[in-house]
Amino acid sequence: MDRGHAYKEHLGAFLNVMHNGNNIWELPFGLPAELELQTEWGNLSLVPVEPGQRPRLELSPGSADNIAVHVDKQGDAVRVSLDPQRSFKWLAGGWECRATLYVPRDVRAHLQTNAGSVSVRDLNGCELGIKVNTGKIDLASVYGLVHLSADAGSVTGRDVGGYFDVETQAGSVRLDILDLQPGEHRVRATTGSVRLELARGLDVCIETHTSLGSVRNRYPSRPTAATKLLLSTEMGSVRVDEGSSFGPGRRPSVPSAPTAPSWPQVPSAPAREDPELERILKMVEAGELSAQDADELLRALGRV
Repeated sequence: MDRGHAYKEHLGAFLNVMHNGNNIWELPFGLPAELELQTEWGNLSLVPVEPGQRPRLELSPGSADNIAVHVDKQGDAVRVSLDPQRSFKWLAGGWECRATLYVPRDVRAHLQTNAGSVSVRDLNGCELGIKVNTGKIDLASVYGLVHLSADAGSVTGRDVGGYFDVETQAGSVRLDILDLQPGEHRVRATTGSVRLELARGLDVCIETHTSLGSVRNRYPSRPTAATKLLLSTEMGSVRVDEGSSFGPGRRPSVPSAPTAPSWPQVPSAPAREDPELERILKMVEAGELSAQDADELLRALGRV
């Protein structure tokens, strides 16, 4: 075994146990800070690291007995996986997995969970790729290059801006947008509603589409604008309203993107069978259930 390979193995083993015994693991970022995280289930929060503190991951006290944390650095990226402990028993309950990650505001983060939620707060100039199979994604005061995907669940955002590529298969999208960078933005839902509130004064071309549902656009749209916003849903409604706030006079810096953004790819997870969801989608397709009733039923079942 050569010295370089032995060093990498030693570094990986060191990072896997690098914590202080209080459910805290350091995240040894380089420049730029790059994060990749995968977990089967759980509630994840991404927040800015405090001044003078180091980037880190913290587990809630009730999660430590259920979750094994693995931290590894491959190339420029810090990779984190949260896995069930070997002693963990699914049928015994106690499924808590709550993790908070303290990261630089301009982090490049790819996060994926099969079931749970992802919350992101107060990041600026970031690049996010977030994939949730079943659950919800919630953003607040986030500005950057944003790719969000939920198979069965909701996507919400307040005071957000930058580039957007947002998709949900069965669920709703609600975004309160302060600014849109020039280029093409896409927000789409297969079954569910799309509702946006845009800050005043944005120069934007808005295109809407729905196969089965209604469209209401109350925001000024200019066909030749450099910023294009494409909104669509197959079964549901599209609503665009003008907010009370004005767009920023000076835009924060974001990762560069071409006119048609090439979004970061989130690794795909094995598909999970969901008979109830499949049954609802088939009823909507057959005309036995309206899109609005389907959305309410999904909410009642906790899918949205």
